Amino acid sequence: MEAASLRAGRVFGVLNMLKPSGMTSHDVVSHVRRLTGGIKAGHGGTLDPGAAGVLPVALGSSTRLLEYCLGWDKEYVAEITFGVSTSSDDAQGTILSETPAEWLTERDVTSALSRIAERREQRPPRVCALKYEGKRLYRLAAQKESVPLEPRPVMIYRMEVKRWEPGPRPRAVIKVICSHGTYIRSIARDAGEELGVGAHVSFLVRTRSGRFSVDKAITLEELEEEMAKGGLPGLERILMDPAEVLDYMPAVKLDRRGFMLASNGSLASRNHIVEWLGPVCPCVPVYPNTEEKRSVPGKTYAYPSYGPRDILSGGGLPGGARNEGALGMTGSERLVNVRLLSEDGAFFGVGCVDHAGRVRPLKITNR
Repeated sequence: MEAASLRAGRVFGVLNMLKPSGMTSHDVVSHVRRLTGGIKAGHGGTLDPGAAGVLPVALGSSTRLLEYCLGWDKEYVAEITFGVSTSSDDAQGTILSETPAEWLTERDVTSALSRIAERREQRPPRVCALKYEGKRLYRLAAQKESVPLEPRPVMIYRMEVKRWEPGPRPRAVIKVICSHGTYIRSIARDAGEELGVGAHVSFLVRTRSGRFSVDKAITLEELEEEMAKGGLPGLERILMDPAEVLDYMPAVKLDRRGFMLASNGSLASRNHIVEWLGPVCPCVPVYPNTEEKRSVPGKTYAYPSYGPRDILSGGGLPGGARNEGALGMTGSERLVNVRLLSEDGAFFGVGCVDHAGRVRPLKITNR
């Protein structure tokens, strides 16, 4: 453990942790930090205390890249209990109402869930980590303060009933594939409201977050065993390289001069791009403008007419009014996120390519 602490600066990667029910995401990060001898750590997406499942935990300088992990699609398996609504929309809350629901059928529930899946907005639970006027909603709920819950944009890509148990309090086990920011508790609440009986989530497991799946996740106990057996080398064996975690982004290889410029926070012109790796016409996160690049989450746009060859040939990103819809932006506002690689292929951060084909560093890891 002492060796890990002394050499913490060398640790670089992401752990696929299995969060147990009953712990907060912050609790898991604190345990990881303690087990690894104080290495800097942060998680890539909060899970409710009552939920279990995949929790990516970045270590060392890779914590700087967490903002690029938060927007991943998620997959969940949840049990919804009908006939009982709660203050938090899960089993941890206070019961608000109880309604006979033995008449419900699987078909009724499937139809309600289908209607919910077609919506593009969702009202969050009253007990959650979102903020209202600078205060966490769960704190306001604890203080019995009533606040408006504005719908937020979400996408539910797939939702199906995997198991149905009829009875006075019927239960449905569902599988959901959805966008970041989707609350499964809200799905349960809305399904109960649709059917007029109330409902809540009685258990929840996040089975996937981006590249991380539950079948390859490790428990805190397993992490402790790895550290006890091998110390820092044991830890490095189970870390995933951020370059692999972020492989949904295209990548640019920079020559030596370009690497020096970018790694020191300076622009590197398109002449320093040695090679572009990745799809020719990807759908990748882009930032709306340079001023907001540190505070606005990436948005996804398709640009079928544009490829990296345009940059390498000196054309930069497509410009002019006829291409305004290609990226949803014009001129100097256009930024495409990329992984930054040195000439020998070593990952050293995340940047973007602007309208002129210049590489702008956003997060440098300094491994």
